[in-house]
Amino acid sequence: MVGVELPPISDVLDRTAKAWLKPILAARKELILVLPPKGEEVHPIWLMIEAFIEKIPVAGLESLLARDLHDIPPVVHVPLPARRRWWALPEGLVVKPLPQDSFSSLEVLLFNPYQWLLKYPAALRPSRILSVSTDFRLFGNLAHALVERFFHQEKPLALAESALMAWFDATFNQLIVEEGAVLLMPGRRSDLEGFRIKLRESIRQLRKQLIDAGIVEVLPEHELSGHYVGGKIHGYADLALRNGAGVRAIVDMKWSGAKKYPAKLKENRHLQLAIYGEMLRQSEGAWPSVAYYILDVGQLFATDTAFFPSAQMVHRTTDEGTPHLWQRFAETWKWRQQQIVAGRFEVVLEGVPEDEDSVVPEEGLQIEILPPEYNDYLALAGWEE
Repeated sequence: MVGVELPPISDVLDRTAKAWLKPILAARKELILVLPPKGEEVHPIWLMIEAFIEKIPVAGLESLLARDLHDIPPVVHVPLPARRRWWALPEGLVVKPLPQDSFSSLEVLLFNPYQWLLKYPAALRPSRILSVSTDFRLFGNLAHALVERFFHQEKPLALAESALMAWFDATFNQLIVEEGAVLLMPGRRSDLEGFRIKLRESIRQLRKQLIDAGIVEVLPEHELSGHYVGGKIHGYADLALRNGAGVRAIVDMKWSGAKKYPAKLKENRHLQLAIYGEMLRQSEGAWPSVAYYILDVGQLFATDTAFFPSAQMVHRTTDEGTPHLWQRFAETWKWRQQQIVAGRFEVVLEGVPEDEDSVVPEEGLQIEILPPEYNDYLALAGWEE
């Protein structure tokens, strides 16, 4: 047994009282104290002040505001501008390219240029006030973190399934405490248990898919770098794989989207995988296989089963493949760059009509409307008519 000596209660109270005084002692020019309505409980520091100073005059906040109203200048009403398809910068204002691009920056540049303008060159940032992530983002972040921890172990694919499940149970509980404590709040038990069940089965299925593919190397959050027609490019692949024959593959993990992401493969619109694949090709000399793993359903989707024999097969509706997608990306970037040089930025949102300048060149990408929930600058696009 280890003895613990607690400080006297008088010392604790004395330290607390000194902490209350710090803001007052720090004041140099003016000190304004705001009290609760009469009859409500006041802060102990006010009781201390009253003990030393008798009959302190207290002014009502309402009377002070009313007295100074004549000094407040009138606010001139300025209506918000209506949304329009194109923004034009003032003449002579030049937007410089980024020193290094990523998939995130290139996606908004191609598909919603005004969003790119505000996020990168203008460097507008959302509030730093902490907020609780939506379940969609929270589950995705936690799932990615757990998969990354699993594959950072030594020889994770050699674990027996019983050992994998034991590892999962211990690591999941630790991860929730560290990064998902909101799921431990009252009323969230069913969400937590549903998430646990889905992710437990999902990591078991992922391990099986990789074993079936004869994977000998798994690199989670694998750093990639390379170049494209616009300069340098950098990113992190969720999973970079190598099988026994030395063939490489990249898997992008998403928490949900069992319809959305297979459709991207089907229509050859998997731009993120194409960009990561090209960066790996530049360093390795050959195009890797690419696939999506949807975590909430535990399914791997690919356009062929040569690398992933147990994957869900997605049949393309076009003869083009990932290398063609990379070429279309480059042509679309050139098209957007011409607009940027001219100081024009397109606003690509639902309800903002296209015009003839919105038409992409035949060899370019089909423009996608990005999810508005990921657009921090939606209100700055203008007022919806």
